[in-house]
Amino acid sequence: GFDELRRIDGRTPEQIAKVCQWARAEDFWRGNFQTPLKLRQRKGGGGYDGGYRVPFIVRQPSVIPARRKVDSIAMSIALMPTLCRMAGKDLPAGVTLDGLDISDVLLRGNASPHDELVLFNNEDVVAVRTQRWKYVTNDYYRGSFTGLSERGYPQLYDMRADESEDYSMAARYPEVLADMQARLEHARQTAAKLRIVGQH
Repeated sequence: GFDELRRIDGRTPEQIAKVCQWARAEDFWRGNFQTPLKLRQRKGGGGYDGGYRVPFIVRQPSVIPARRKVDSIAMSIALMPTLCRMAGKDLPAGVTLDGLDISDVLLRGNASPHDELVLFNNEDVVAVRTQRWKYVTNDYYRGSFTGLSERGYPQLYDMRADESEDYSMAARYPEVLADMQARLEHARQTAAKLRIVGQH
């Protein structure tokens, strides 16, 4: 609540209330918390946007333009390379990072440098997202984590036209489906190499 925000950054309750009022007016909270509004699923479940999508609000006066809204895909994995570049620091040596620098998204509203984002449920790859398309293979149903492929109805969504992920476009765009399935399989193979021994 307000007390926690004030403890973190020293803001007064009045300042916090003003920020929250602005955020509500700008519709930043769509898809946040346990009430995803038009978004499908809940936090911590399946591969749908209601489980992952949250607002990302950035503020750096005189550096990042105020009140700019962008829809470029991004994820928290981009924070380290972005903050390193903006601080003029080198990336850590000897490590491979999943995230890419999104400072051009923040500073200029450019397209995302990420060609795709991979979504996980714990250690399992459950979806892959490009700027336009989302392919989902797993969901939670009555508390059970279940695969969707055996239903014979591939879950491919056009995120530009259907952010609620209501209508699969797999039958209409078979070439996109094939591409997204290949992306997801590659992500699963990559993730499998990184699993901790003993996990499955």
